[in-house]
Amino acid sequence: MNIGLGKNKKKRIVDMTIEMMESLGGEVGSDTDHLEKIPVTSVPVLNSAPVMNNGTVKIPFPGGSEYNGDIILIQNRPIPFTVLSLICYVEIGD
Repeated sequence: MNIGLGKNKKKRIVDMTIEMMESLGGEVGSDTDHLEKIPVTSVPVLNSAPVMNNGTVKIPFPGGSEYNGDIILIQNRPIPFTVLSLICYVEIGD
């Protein structure tokens, strides 16, 4: 088993799957200058409260190759944003 295979190597997060519970929106990226909106999967209905997202969404990850592989998840609005899990698909360089 190759433990620590990606340590001290450049990494590029290709895309990720985010599992959410009763959430509405949010953004993900490698820093605050490179953010991708998390898509809302529900369709708004006129004159009713928005339907919260439950389940998973797969999105491309905005960012390049770096040694740290940082991830930032933010919600700038006063609405729910509960992340249950993150699954990252990563390419490891030399």
